[in-house]
Amino acid sequence: MSDNRTADLWLKIDQLHLKFLQAEETPAKLEIRKKLEGLVAEYLSLVPHERKFVSGTTGDLVANSAKWKPDFSLVKAANAFRAVEQYAANLINQPWRSFGVLGNTLDSTNIVWKQLCLDLRNCS
Repeated sequence: MSDNRTADLWLKIDQLHLKFLQAEETPAKLEIRKKLEGLVAEYLSLVPHERKFVSGTTGDLVANSAKWKPDFSLVKAANAFRAVEQYAANLINQPWRSFGVLGNTLDSTNIVWKQLCLDLRNCS
């Protein structure tokens, strides 16, 4: 694995992800998502496990949930991550708004992270 290739992929993923988050809900956005998913799949196939998550806690949370919960559902875990993704997109695209009863961004981030943890623990 080339460090240059993974660094290049990371940069492309970062740029395309921002473009995806800012895109209108159109068929073009679906094409961006498909391209983004392809780049992410390539990146994940190249890097060792410890580099697959920006936060080691995220990887540990998913791995431990899958390991210790006999009725763990990867589909429900993916849905929990999609909800966090949508919330993050809302914060990026409309930072002046408060979303629901969450209030300020720091409190909101903590609430969303705790909810993701609960969702992953309840993926059954």
